[in-house]
Amino acid sequence: MPTLTYSLLDEQMTQDDTVFFKQLGQRVAELRKKLGWTQTQLAEI
Repeated sequence: MPTLTYSLLDEQMTQDDTVFFKQLGQRVAELRKKLGWTQTQLAEI
């Protein structure tokens, strides 16, 4: 069975994908901070 590696994902991600996920992460972090949650608390929901 083939294994999925991060280097394979890096090769398949487009520049648009990279921008999208960075912006998504920033939006999640901003909302998390507004709610006063830690990263651990967010992960547990």
